[in-house]
Amino acid sequence: MPGGSVTRINPQLRYFKCAELVLLIKMPVVHKVCRKFYDYFGTRLAGNISSAIAADLVYLSLKPVEWFFKLLLKMLVPELDEVANRIYPRAMHEQQIPSWR
Repeated sequence: MPGGSVTRINPQLRYFKCAELVLLIKMPVVHKVCRKFYDYFGTRLAGNISSAIAADLVYLSLKPVEWFFKLLLKMLVPELDEVANRIYPRAMHEQQIPSWR
């Protein structure tokens, strides 16, 4: 983040970003098309999420996409979790926080 600020991410976003990076390296033309699609529709969708319930529904609706990316990434990059932890080191520690806190 600009200015050295930290943004917390969830595992779903971490896998989506890893999938984007693999797509960028392996298929840059496809990545460009997907990125334009996401930049146009994703920002508009995110701007319309106005409640916690709506955010939860969007999160849950993206779960099958997350599972697909995770499966595909595991086949392409067997050490995916280690790579993701190097890209987002804080994410690994945040997952270890007990849910009762």
